[in-house]
Amino acid sequence: MNCPICGAKIENGASFCTSCGAQVASSEPQAAPAAENAACQPQSCEPQSYDAAGNQQTPPASGAPYGQQPPYGQPPYGQPPYGQPAFDPTVNAYYAREFASIAQGGKSRFNWAAFFLGGYQALYRGHTRRFLTFYLPIFVLNYAAVIVNAVAVGSLNIGLVGVMSVVTMLIGLAALVISIVNGFTFNKSYYQLRSGDAHVPAYGGRVALLIVACVVLGIAVSVFSSMMMLGSVGSYTDDFLDDYTYSAPAQSIPSDDIDTPDPDGGSEQIPAAVNAASLDEVLTTYSFVESDQIYYFGYCDPAATEDQALVESGMLFCSDDVTLLDAVTNGADESRWETYVPEQDFFGEGSKYYSFYCTIGEDEVVFDTVFGGGNVVVFAAYYWDGTQYADLSEQETCAVLAYLYDCAGMSGEPIAAFARGTWQTDTGEQFTMDGENLNGQPYTLWFLSDGILAVYLDDDNDVEYYMMDAGDGVLNVWQYDADGNIINDLYYTKVG
Repeated sequence: MNCPICGAKIENGASFCTSCGAQVASSEPQAAPAAENAACQPQSCEPQSYDAAGNQQTPPASGAPYGQQPPYGQPPYGQPPYGQPAFDPTVNAYYAREFASIAQGGKSRFNWAAFFLGGYQALYRGHTRRFLTFYLPIFVLNYAAVIVNAVAVGSLNIGLVGVMSVVTMLIGLAALVISIVNGFTFNKSYYQLRSGDAHVPAYGGRVALLIVACVVLGIAVSVFSSMMMLGSVGSYTDDFLDDYTYSAPAQSIPSDDIDTPDPDGGSEQIPAAVNAASLDEVLTTYSFVESDQIYYFGYCDPAATEDQALVESGMLFCSDDVTLLDAVTNGADESRWETYVPEQDFFGEGSKYYSFYCTIGEDEVVFDTVFGGGNVVVFAAYYWDGTQYADLSEQETCAVLAYLYDCAGMSGEPIAAFARGTWQTDTGEQFTMDGENLNGQPYTLWFLSDGILAVYLDDDNDVEYYMMDAGDGVLNVWQYDADGNIINDLYYTKVG
């Protein structure tokens, strides 16, 4: 027979379980009534005695000597109280009850600890096989998804970011399903593992090792994600935001090749435009244009690999409908672009460098740009003064670009400019953005996709970046953390 409490095997007729100490009912058949067993075997009958009236007297019961018998109603020394199991600290009462129910053919109850604690609880109870089967794959998939998502964000691969968002959601759904299944099936699986023995172990050391491993992996993945994020944006902006000026190597822009295509075929001749003005006139007329990142930061198609396709996709944030190539084509008297390899790779492996040559009246202006990872940066500009190339300041660069874009006929206000100002939600929460700071923090214009502007914060903060969508005078702003999770989704109207 089995113990009804812990399920352990015990001998038939035993009063107590030798495993957990619980009192059990004997399965031995009860003695027949005295009337049916009146015949007494001679060797087993006690001598009978009678009193003077002829009534049979009951002999005194043999037992412990006087003074050594237990008090009335108490079990013999060393036995548990009648009807109570003996206390055994190594027996887990919960699993004793569950194992007893399972042993008698009953259903096991839902284990909430297995549901909420999952792999940690499985290791703690020594159910290593369940941890390896159910939870280790989820741990691995989670960390792999975070790493791939970091690479996607770092390379500005919006398509892969979208795919990984779906993958992350599916992993979370799978983890929930596994937790539910584990809650329903853990007790029966554990009963089979322990062979019904309720003396269940506790391995706190294994849980501690798992926690340490998760913390170490979490820190490593967070550092990697931050490096990928900062590497894709910071490397394009740090030098330029620190008033970095670039003097082109003489051999990269030979003066005698200005009006001819690159003999290697890396250049594209651009038709002459109709607008004309001297450089001095442009700088005087557009002196009101301040140094502004909407004129030297932009974005391009990250999937483009050919030079022609890449250059044609380049946009600056000063316009949402006119490309940089269109602005140069329609704003200058003569213009062309050509590729070149700088003496020093300033923006990282995989970046491509182009020079846009623009003739304005008698003057020639050159914009050195870098395309890579979905980003465009106009990182240097200079003009030919008759004897050599001289640098244009950031303000002068922005002024010339503003002129070219005006000549190209750009219309409407770009979202990067529209988002500037003071905004407020219906609940009074405010949002302020100018040319350099967003809510008091320096920012970098990141990319524009399907009309949605991405703005990256340069300083460490709970908010890593913003996504902004404008429509009917309302600005919808999503706030994201470093892991790409949405923190807030708010609607603002402009108040200043």
